[in-house]
Amino acid sequence: MYIKFKGKLFDILTLVLIHIEFFQLLFYKKKIPLNLVVSFYQTGSNCPISAIVFRTAAGREFCLDPDSSWVKKHIAKVNTASKAVFCIFK
Repeated sequence: MYIKFKGKLFDILTLVLIHIEFFQLLFYKKKIPLNLVVSFYQTGSNCPISAIVFRTAAGREFCLDPDSSWVKKHIAKVNTASKAVFCIFK
């Protein structure tokens, strides 16, 4: 099966691969130091890709691969730190 896109014919597999490669470029590639991360959120249905967004103390946001091992570790540590702070002020 072929699909016409911007005047050219592409097979489905090629379009899927182009789509994956395009969105892989959107992820920030460098590891962000944990001490800079103050919060995070997962992208919603309005975003075409599933991603984690880290917010730093300076207000910058970084779109990250949710399957990355360091991203998962940072999320666990930020969650643990948030619970500890909540317990102190409870």
